Amino acid sequence: MHYTNRLRRTCGVSLTAGLMIAGLAHATTPNATEPAAQVGHLTVIGTPLQPLPADDATPVLNIDQAEIKATGLKSVGEILQRLTIAGSAPNATFNFNSTGETNVDLRNLGSQRVLVLVNGRRWVTGLDGNVDLNTIPLAMIDHIEIYKGGHAARFGSGAITGVINLVTRKNFSGAEANAYYGEYIEGSHRDGRTQSYSFTLGASTDRANVVLNASYFDREPIFGGDRAISSLPRFGTGTTRGSSTTPQGRFIIHDPNTGDRLDLTVKQGQPGTNPGDFRPFNTLTDRYNFAPVNYLLTPSERSGLYVQGLYQIAPEVVFHADAVFNRRKSEQRDGPSEIGIGANTAFPLSIAASNPYNPFGYDLTATGPSPTLLLLTRQVTETGPRFFNENVDTYQFSGGFSGTFGAAANAIGWDVSYLYNHNEMGVLAQNLLNVARIRNALGPADRCGPGSMHPDCVPLNLFGGQYHGGTITPAMLDYITYTGQRQVNSSLHDYTARVGGPIVNLPAGPLAFTVGYEHRAERGQDMPDPISAAGNSFGDFESPAAGGFDVGAEFASLSVPLLADLPGAQQLAVSLEARHARFDTFGSVDADRAGLRWRPSEDWLVRAHWSKDFRAPTIREMFGGSGIGAPMLTDPCSNYRAAGAAAAACAAAGVPSGYTQQPAQQVRTVSGANPDLNPETSTSRGIGFVFAPTWLDTLQISVDYWKIEVDDAITQLDPQQILNGCYVGGVAGYCAQIDRAASGVITSIDNRMTNAGNVLTSGFDTDVAYTFPATGWGRFGLDWRTTWLREFKETLTHYSTSGAQPIVTRRAGQEFGRIGGFPRVRSNLDLNWHLGTWSADLLVRYISDMSETCSDSFDGTPLSFTSLGLCSYPNMSDQSLSRNKLGATAYFDVRVGYDFKAIDTTLSFGIRNLFDRQPPVSMTASGSFEHTIYPVPGRFPYVSVEARF
Repeated sequence: MHYTNRLRRTCGVSLTAGLMIAGLAHATTPNATEPAAQVGHLTVIGTPLQPLPADDATPVLNIDQAEIKATGLKSVGEILQRLTIAGSAPNATFNFNSTGETNVDLRNLGSQRVLVLVNGRRWVTGLDGNVDLNTIPLAMIDHIEIYKGGHAARFGSGAITGVINLVTRKNFSGAEANAYYGEYIEGSHRDGRTQSYSFTLGASTDRANVVLNASYFDREPIFGGDRAISSLPRFGTGTTRGSSTTPQGRFIIHDPNTGDRLDLTVKQGQPGTNPGDFRPFNTLTDRYNFAPVNYLLTPSERSGLYVQGLYQIAPEVVFHADAVFNRRKSEQRDGPSEIGIGANTAFPLSIAASNPYNPFGYDLTATGPSPTLLLLTRQVTETGPRFFNENVDTYQFSGGFSGTFGAAANAIGWDVSYLYNHNEMGVLAQNLLNVARIRNALGPADRCGPGSMHPDCVPLNLFGGQYHGGTITPAMLDYITYTGQRQVNSSLHDYTARVGGPIVNLPAGPLAFTVGYEHRAERGQDMPDPISAAGNSFGDFESPAAGGFDVGAEFASLSVPLLADLPGAQQLAVSLEARHARFDTFGSVDADRAGLRWRPSEDWLVRAHWSKDFRAPTIREMFGGSGIGAPMLTDPCSNYRAAGAAAAACAAAGVPSGYTQQPAQQVRTVSGANPDLNPETSTSRGIGFVFAPTWLDTLQISVDYWKIEVDDAITQLDPQQILNGCYVGGVAGYCAQIDRAASGVITSIDNRMTNAGNVLTSGFDTDVAYTFPATGWGRFGLDWRTTWLREFKETLTHYSTSGAQPIVTRRAGQEFGRIGGFPRVRSNLDLNWHLGTWSADLLVRYISDMSETCSDSFDGTPLSFTSLGLCSYPNMSDQSLSRNKLGATAYFDVRVGYDFKAIDTTLSFGIRNLFDRQPPVSMTASGSFEHTIYPVPGRFPYVSVEARF
């Protein structure tokens, strides 16, 4: 492909540049410092602008190498997802609707609203605007800066909840090798083996520095059946919440001879060749348990190469460049392919009487005024599981020049740079089913077989189940299965120029400015395989998509010192920032920011900030085409005559009074892009203080209040929310998104992107850091961070009609299954100890309790969550109001290290989840526990070696 050639050229240029710089640095100076790392008020490697005096009006969280190593994790994404300010985001435990990425979410507002930078420059994103944090080599990270709150005025689109800037090692000379090995232990079972290796080489002279890093990571999978909590579709319910699409098949037929409605499955041991081989389908005991074959922890393999360097061309001019290449191979695993046809489905395929395997002797028709085939479902276990393999290549190159002009005391800094990054993903989907070929194989004799319209066709037997090794033969599978191939790529070109420095010296300090211009062009496309694009794949439809946008922006900032060295005002300063951006897709948008920094005394700092920010729609949100999913949903109209709340709305929608429940809980859902989307806007506010007493100089306490409100939020609604909004909330627009068959069965839900409403969240962050005085027992320290989620309110108004109230959902302290969990309190305590060559860390992570609904379509039956005793707060009179509590949980991780000074090597041993704490059981989350908050069950011992040369 042409991208492969471009990749080779780019990597070749990058490596050549690295070798040239290495040549300049061949005379290595031990312990050399980085030449010209800072120039004026600009930084070569680090944040885009040297922090101005008032910039700490915004809280900045710094994570250094010691804290990174203490976690015992080898992924940037996993480290960030453990932060107390983090929300729910995809990670290694996401097996469904995943591409193997690890993202980060701040403030529970979504990973698409976080801006990720490396050395102050945008990192590679996919079509959805998310960054796969595992593409960044952990061994190259010096520290991580997290700028809390909105920063679109400084950094541009996407910086609504915060900015994460990963700063690489700048002054490294010598060589360093790292090796890591660990695995999960659950009882006597060992799995999830993880290993990681990296090698870093650096060289410096008085004018140049170059650093090269090579890394490798490999993680093996864990299956759902390997843990008790995830071995069933819902913990404690047997197979009752399994799929009604079973290996034996389910056949809902209207018999044209008797007029009876039959709901059948094949009898045990019978071939399914005549009507007597079938019995009534039992919706409680005949369901299929798909959980054991799915991944609980997905496998992944990564290798990468990173090179960065700088060269001082002249005393006032520095050239800087870096290049990255990362390759990832990852995999998700789903249950066997499913066939779902009939009048009550999105695929109204019929089975001719002349099909040699039709046991009923008459046409099973799915169309027309009187269909006889209402529903036929079958798990095609003969294929084995479905596999989705990703091969992802990520690379980035950036380069530029920085310098100063003017007198040293009032030097003005300047910087011009170019950034190019590209992400290319190929997905191989195995054991998929071709609907068009299934139609042929089920059709009359003149459509299938030698001498017919399709001579290569093999008639398909869906009626005999699995009792004789499976009635779908290899020849049948060869005809109806296929391997899908999908190509997704995205690219970015970014040109930036800026200048900044002091304008004039005021009595309280220098008045400083920054002005600049940025032009960014983003492009991307998603090309699914032709069968899927044509809609001929069960549950795997994806239309082709391509698009992009250009944006030009001017930005400026001003730092104004107001008072200094006065009683009650040792320092008082404000900062002002603004950005005006013009997108060729929707027009112009502005961002503004103001900060206040007041130090009344040496011990106290008071800070406050306000910002107006924006996020432009991503390529996928605007141009991403359509796709089909099959989430597990609860139909509010199940047994609605007895349900009460939804009765009127269900009847008005034409749902028959005898409708009992959705035959298959996995409902076809159409999602997709919307080219008419507008940008999101947000308002971020914060105020807080820092107490750092001079009489106890190792103590620092900070408390900050934050509040973020997002308007015109771009979202793809939860399909369950659409169902509840229609039948319980009475929102007519939601009802228009739901398609039902005449029998009442949901055939499809339209769930496309929209500017849906408003999200408001607020809370408090606290941080206590203290290093105790040294003793004969060593030196002890602690860092205790806590986030309290005060409020999280989502208001959906987009489809509200006259007389309909907006739908308000309050999420703080609750678990919402597919959306994730919103604990009110998350707290991390790091206790560290050093004594000579020994060191140790004890990390305690606390997650407060959450509440969730404890209700589904089995309410009112002996097998409901309430009747089975699975609800913490049952409501026997109205089981739809039952609730479940996910108790407060604390995890303990420990690490011990020893430095072998003679060989400059550090050996570390640790155990994550030391006390084998099990996650609280959830009745709504996939796998029966919240993957984005709680780790995979089991202890994880590991060993790590770091050698320096």
